[in-house]
Amino acid sequence: MLIVTLWVLVILGVLLSNLSYQVRVEAAVERWALNRSQLRWAARGAVHAAAARVREHLKDEFHSPAAEWWSDEGLYREQAFGEASVSLLRPAYGGEPAYGLDDQESRLNINVAHPDHLMGFPGVSSVVAEAIVLFRLERQEALEEDAEESGRQTAPEPTGEAQDESDSNELVAGPIRSLRELLVVEGVTEELLFDAHEERPPLASLLTTLSSGKVNINSASEPVLKAIGLGEEAVAAILERRQEEETAFRSVDDVLGMLDPAMNPKKRTRLEALLAVRSSTFRFKAEATLPQRKRALVLEALLSSGDEALAFVRWQEH
Repeated sequence: MLIVTLWVLVILGVLLSNLSYQVRVEAAVERWALNRSQLRWAARGAVHAAAARVREHLKDEFHSPAAEWWSDEGLYREQAFGEASVSLLRPAYGGEPAYGLDDQESRLNINVAHPDHLMGFPGVSSVVAEAIVLFRLERQEALEEDAEESGRQTAPEPTGEAQDESDSNELVAGPIRSLRELLVVEGVTEELLFDAHEERPPLASLLTTLSSGKVNINSASEPVLKAIGLGEEAVAAILERRQEEETAFRSVDDVLGMLDPAMNPKKRTRLEALLAVRSSTFRFKAEATLPQRKRALVLEALLSSGDEALAFVRWQEH
């Protein structure tokens, strides 16, 4: 009888232990789900708050990262949303984290890039540049053939030239939808595309697949300005002048006087068509954290802005 009682106690102990373990697991899952939900809504709140700031400036004469609404650290670093803290990050290579908005018009759209532009980037040879453009054209042809077979329509083929000013807020919907697609092009490697080096930033930080097709002279990086055809002196003058919002470029005409008078007319025309002083596509990267929690939630969103309306065209959480 004693042995039976002991076995009953052992079995009960095991059952209670399993039950206790299950309760702890379920409690941990519920806490994780609650924390995840808090982080998600905090990140969403930060993104929508940033989108509201963009909305306020849709019709501004020009857009400059030197403006407070664009890059003031006090607006975008560790903002409180309930118990969570959210920062909006923008790319920074080889230095401290940067906070604020990241516009896609600071990059060159791969769907309108000319081989001469691509050859202007560090590490991109003429062979690789031609191969990228050929890949884009072949991809466009394949999409058109698929559309004909299925009776659907595709976006117009990018011409390699930026759009007219009247269309500057329309997104270029080209055949290349992700920069990772370029990895199938011979000569384009993970290292070239995504790894930063002392002598050059990653190519992915200089290119985009979704923008108006123009380059904002007030926000484009030095490598982008050089790649699109601006000379050393002009780039140095541009970088110096735009450091303050008060001296940022207010029109494309402000830039044209800096062009080399001896520049090839065709190259000059192509360059002028690329330039803008406003941005219409913004990428938000919100990083949300909770006190004493190691894991963060990162939300990335892409906002397209016209003269009257805003629309999120991409939304990814990880």
